[in-house]
Amino acid sequence: MYECTPNNREELESIQQKILERIRDLRDQDLPLSEDTALANYYKMNTEIQSCILTDYSFGPATLGLVIAAGVMVSLVYYFRIWKKRRKFH
Repeated sequence: MYECTPNNREELESIQQKILERIRDLRDQDLPLSEDTALANYYKMNTEIQSCILTDYSFGPATLGLVIAAGVMVSLVYYFRIWKKRRKFH
């Protein structure tokens, strides 16, 4: 089982490179991909690392606050632009 670490993305790149190399080796030797246990283990580790990345909640509340504030600001800018245009027509 893979333990999630701060360098998950580097680990993901590494395991994906190993998968590609293993597939090339198996094809060069004309061996079936579906029966290779090393390749199956690489795929399992790849899935576990991707799961770690997808469930990473390392961004803080400040980041979330900035994203929400930016969304509110964009909404207000568009609201006031529409309000000004309507006021011009009346």
